[in-house]
Amino acid sequence: MKRTVAIVLLGFVAACGGNSPTSPTTTTPTQTTVQTDPAPANPPTPTPAPTTPTPVPAPTPAPTPGPTPQPGQTVLDAAVSNSYWYPNASFTLPQNFQIVIVDGAVKIGQLDPLPFAYHESDDKFIVRTKDFEFSVEGGGFAFNGVNGTAQGSVIPGR
Repeated sequence: MKRTVAIVLLGFVAACGGNSPTSPTTTTPTQTTVQTDPAPANPPTPTPAPTTPTPVPAPTPAPTPGPTPQPGQTVLDAAVSNSYWYPNASFTLPQNFQIVIVDGAVKIGQLDPLPFAYHESDDKFIVRTKDFEFSVEGGGFAFNGVNGTAQGSVIPGR
């Protein structure tokens, strides 16, 4: 039993922390210290906002030459050397005019494009309507119709 009392007393002393029950002990709460980094001596400079580079002027395109014939287009220059037009003719050929061949049709002077009646090549063809026949062959042309007749030369156009 002596041994039991000694163990109980030892447990009691350990539980009270070695202080006597008559003198209470004060415990101070432990504070955790939060350490903050001190402000740097030279604060970093903020990154500047990205700037848009000044655009370099775009190169100006080189001037283009005057209008060029469309691909697949043939232009012939015609000159009337001899003609006879009936009085009150509704259509006559001017002294100089162009013949333009494009997309299977022929534009003679100011006339609307007309289909070929015969087309061997761009320097040998015939255009026929109800009012006239226009033929080109061997560097010349012939016009014969209800308004009159004309002949002249045809050369490759510019």
